[in-house]
Amino acid sequence: MMMGFAIMANGRRMTMRPIDADALRNVFDAMHAIAGGSHLDHLVLLGIKKYIDDAPTIDAVKVVRCRECKHSRPLTKGLVACLRWNRAFICDGFCHDGAKIDAKDMNVPTKDGGADNG
Repeated sequence: MMMGFAIMANGRRMTMRPIDADALRNVFDAMHAIAGGSHLDHLVLLGIKKYIDDAPTIDAVKVVRCRECKHSRPLTKGLVACLRWNRAFICDGFCHDGAKIDAKDMNVPTKDGGADNG
């Protein structure tokens, strides 16, 4: 499920979603390098690159969803138990104490066959 911000453009409700503008610009740089088109093609590509460069940057932070957090344990479909806050949350929730689960947290067997319980 994609979460976004609702905005209005030309009277239509649209969803704004964060993108990697640097990666997109790299695609247009590569297109520009291999495009042997007309002067108009060159100007269009330059215009698109300028539009990407001038687009506003949103203030977004990466979060760890409850379903991926080392403090959570599965409950029922769509819910996890949070050991940090001692309550249930939806799997897509998040908080400021979220920490991505890693192999050590998952009690994954080590190479010698035993569990790495720290």
